[in-house]
Amino acid sequence: MNINEVSELLTINPETLRKWDKQFNLNVGRNKKGHRNYSQDDINRLIAIKQLRDLDNGIETINRKLNPSWIQDDNKNNPDEPGFMVHNNQEVISKLDLLVIKLDTITDLSEKYARASYEIGSLKATLEAEQQKNKLIVDSSGKDVASLQKEIEKQRLDFESQVEKFRLDNEALKAKFEAEQKRAWYKKLFK
Repeated sequence: MNINEVSELLTINPETLRKWDKQFNLNVGRNKKGHRNYSQDDINRLIAIKQLRDLDNGIETINRKLNPSWIQDDNKNNPDEPGFMVHNNQEVISKLDLLVIKLDTITDLSEKYARASYEIGSLKATLEAEQQKNKLIVDSSGKDVASLQKEIEKQRLDFESQVEKFRLDNEALKAKFEAEQKRAWYKKLFK
């Protein structure tokens, strides 16, 4: 895979991939044109580096985990030499280290998932309780609203009846007053 494909796959900036190539001694292969050509092992190491960086590991720690310094061999291709065995052990150890890194990441993610699931369950229970509470309030409010509407209607009718009584009383008083006025005028006239 070329650098752009790996960049897109891992969501890492190509410049960061070039920087990591130098910082972590990845020695990525090159094609005939001299462009980086990432193998699956290179991609696996980049995944491990990304995961370790996400866990806030520094460059030295990542280099130590990916490239243990105690392995030095000049005879890694000759099965008769001790370095061959050391090299093969180094490959196994590197792969085991990558697996441990992946396992740590999976463990962290599963713990986060468990916490998130618990929080979601807790929030769901709280939401259901609030919905039930709100339903009860609406139900009781609905009953109260009907009785309040009846009470308001009764008070409106009482008020209208009092207004009508006041109007009638007022008209009676007005008629009485006018009658008194007429009598007073007649009294003045005949006096």
